[in-house]
Amino acid sequence: MSLVGIPFSQYFKVHQYATIPANSTARVFYGKLPNSQVGFIYKIGNNYHSGSTLRWIIDGADVEKEIERQIGSVDRPAQFNMENGGPWLVKDYIEFTATNNSSEELVFEVLVDGLIYEAR
Repeated sequence: MSLVGIPFSQYFKVHQYATIPANSTARVFYGKLPNSQVGFIYKIGNNYHSGSTLRWIIDGADVEKEIERQIGSVDRPAQFNMENGGPWLVKDYIEFTATNNSSEELVFEVLVDGLIYEAR
């Protein structure tokens, strides 16, 4: 018997974005898993603005508090597997917030993709 994963896109948008005013912080990405299910993150992409930061949260815990780089692009996301520290386990939700430290409004983008399975 093999398990068949359900794509994140069945439950939430995998590519999300937010326009954030200067010197402000806001949510860029939020994905909530259904009850009694677990997810595995296999792909992450984001854009990056110099001097600004992203905060990556899984299930209420910080994965990275101040990301100051592009993990992978939204068009060519970084892929995670057992050889490079992934996939990332999610039991409840995935969230990214961005802090715009510039003097102008900026658009932040995040892509998170993976598969969801029934928890046993």
